[in-house]
Amino acid sequence: MQTSIKINIIHPRAVAALVIKKGITALIGPSGAGKTTLARIIAGVEDAHNKNTIQVNDSNIALDPPWKRRIGYVPQDSVLFPHLSVAKNVFYGGNHLSKEQMNALDIQHLLGRMPNTLSGGEAKRVAIARALSAQPRLLILDEPTSGLDPKRKQTFLSLIRNLARTIQIPILYITHDVDEMISVADHAALMVGGSIQVTDDLNAVFDNPKTHQALGLSDAGSVLTGTVMKIAHELACVTIGDVPLYIPHSGEKIGDTVRIRIRGKDISLAKAPPQDISILNIIPVTIKAISPINQTEKESTGMNICRYHLQIGASHNTKLYSDITRYSHDRLALTSGQTCYALIKAISVQEIIR
Repeated sequence: MQTSIKINIIHPRAVAALVIKKGITALIGPSGAGKTTLARIIAGVEDAHNKNTIQVNDSNIALDPPWKRRIGYVPQDSVLFPHLSVAKNVFYGGNHLSKEQMNALDIQHLLGRMPNTLSGGEAKRVAIARALSAQPRLLILDEPTSGLDPKRKQTFLSLIRNLARTIQIPILYITHDVDEMISVADHAALMVGGSIQVTDDLNAVFDNPKTHQALGLSDAGSVLTGTVMKIAHELACVTIGDVPLYIPHSGEKIGDTVRIRIRGKDISLAKAPPQDISILNIIPVTIKAISPINQTEKESTGMNICRYHLQIGASHNTKLYSDITRYSHDRLALTSGQTCYALIKAISVQEIIR
């Protein structure tokens, strides 16, 4: 099974060089960045030309027809054959869908139905199953949650995460939504103006200033991963490394892994742990750096803000950002290398994944 795909494209409408690793890689960028065009070029939907370079694992497939490329491409509109049953749609390109994959996509009860009886989410799941039945080496999902309401969107994202654990091929997940990227992706690539600008693991791309600028993020915040250790009083206690963090309980079970997002504006700082305070999360942190926010963020807030880069515990990968006013910065007189306390209200923590 293919566990990573190396892509190199030089095309009049897109330029890309990236490695799509096992798991889910989010291709993110603003509307009009060329994300769908890139997907269509890889899949062979765009016109082929021998002057173009479409290199997959060192082989130029620019002139190969779509069925020879072994790329499973699911466009936004799903495009099922209306005259064929769900079962015949699924197995149109092959007969290689495992029972585990069918269960992950939750389509077994749909096999006898016709496409015009399916909801939008059901049609998307069937289209993914059809793409997988042909045994592709790469699966591309183009804005797969478009048209879904928030509740069905969350259910669908959980399904995609579960599917990624059952298949051995990489998934390229196209989106313009930051929270969606955080929810599903292990890795990410930023596309702007028809070319790939940044590619790395999720946190590195999320933290990159180019991502903030391209997507207009005024307060991206931090993404942390932890394990649920305790549930009580409508709260879940999640350990980030060995540091406990209380978040609203929303169905997690003890032992679950969760991914959470905390915005810089929701983190206050104190020189000493405060007493008799309602805030539950009082976390010792080390100040790694202090910087002004960028011009885009300054224009958004209309204030002179200092951004504190904080480290939780001994792990250099466990980072927080706290945005405080210049006045508070001058009053506290904190400097890099000092230890202080991050104060985070439990209700301000946003859970992204479980």
